[in-house]
Amino acid sequence: MYSAIIATLAVFFVANNFATARGSQLGCNVKEPKNDIDWSKMPPRWYLTIHTPDEVFSNVVACQVIENITNPETHGFRLYIKNYYLSGADPRRFTFHAEKQDGSSIYHGAGEKGTIEADSEITPTDYNLEAVIEATKTGMGKEELTVATDYSTYMILVLCDAEDDEKVVLVYTSTESTSVEEVLQVGNALSEIQATTQLQLSECPDVDFRK
Repeated sequence: MYSAIIATLAVFFVANNFATARGSQLGCNVKEPKNDIDWSKMPPRWYLTIHTPDEVFSNVVACQVIENITNPETHGFRLYIKNYYLSGADPRRFTFHAEKQDGSSIYHGAGEKGTIEADSEITPTDYNLEAVIEATKTGMGKEELTVATDYSTYMILVLCDAEDDEKVVLVYTSTESTSVEEVLQVGNALSEIQATTQLQLSECPDVDFRK
């Protein structure tokens, strides 16, 4: 099963490189989704099962779980998040808040208190320095955030750092493991917003969520 999923991810990566070479996508010039997000329709729980290879989610966080989503304001939303660690350290909770830019469906978001520590912890007294740097950039709220979802199978967050011409793609699914069919759905959704890129599976299927 996992070999088939990995192969599917590889196909989307190759297709993205071909499309980029033909000039259909420039840097992280992500296309706005066709429809705005209705946050009231979101399920409360999502698992980060697929993501861009980076320091935080490849070497620190085994699985990230969104435990609840609220939209206290019509132009914004708040995620209540729990991180599970590759090191076996106790899980940590934090929140992420984002607000929409005027006249668009693009958000600017920032992690709230404890985000940097939660995204870089190895032990209670030791942190991954490269992950600290990545988490700090996200915490500053300078990145543009694009959201795509079908309200049941997947929720995609694309963080774009225009200054460094880099994007991070985070794919959350409704269960801790994903299927080839779900990967195909995600790939099509990423293509629609021109955000396909190299992706890898998270360690969510191996995490003990009883902690």
